[in-house]
Amino acid sequence: RRQAEEALREAKDADMRNQAHIEVQRRLIEQREQERQQIARDLHDGPVQVLTAASFNLQSLTVNVQNPQMAGELNTLRDALQEAIHELRTYAQELRPPILFNFGLRRAIEAHLEGFHEKHPDLRIHAEVRWTGQVLSEQIAIALFRIFQEGLNNVIKHAQASEVWVSLARDDRQISLEIADNGTGFTAPRDLLALARQGHLGLVGISERVEAIGGCLEIDAHSSGGARIRVTVPLADGQ
Repeated sequence: RRQAEEALREAKDADMRNQAHIEVQRRLIEQREQERQQIARDLHDGPVQVLTAASFNLQSLTVNVQNPQMAGELNTLRDALQEAIHELRTYAQELRPPILFNFGLRRAIEAHLEGFHEKHPDLRIHAEVRWTGQVLSEQIAIALFRIFQEGLNNVIKHAQASEVWVSLARDDRQISLEIADNGTGFTAPRDLLALARQGHLGLVGISERVEAIGGCLEIDAHSSGGARIRVTVPLADGQ
């Protein structure tokens, strides 16, 4: 009986430690999201506005310049400013995607895939979305979108793939996100420490986000080629 009581107490202690660990992870992730949002606002309200004003001033100057060569140089400079403005706005939107907060996860993923294809036209993207049910909670939507972003980034950084498959499925009981590629693959590690030691820090971040929302992460990869990550999150009422 004493052994049974001791085992029960140890199990309860382990469960409490696990819950505390998950809560810490959740709070750290929330803090990172708040920092992302602040950086996005600072980019928009600071450098983007300054560069936009400079671009308009250059345009006004160019109209009054009589020397064609100087006018051409000013136009070239203005084009460079416009490109910088575009890149900063893109960074800000990736840090805090307006479409995610205004229209939800499904639309955000579809829009991101369109932009991703424009940046990487040689990569064939196969996407499938099956969606029933109501809008997700913001916590789960943000986590899954970040996982989706990191998964695609990993394909570009490491996989050397020519094709990638993205699947998003949601019903009243759960939501699942799957990203697979036909790239070089890798040996799937056993735990987070092994992931970090192998340099798969993106997968470490994915694992932390999955844990924070009570989900399950499956990594199917082989050194002979190809990799797949699948995230499944059970949904309670109102999520």
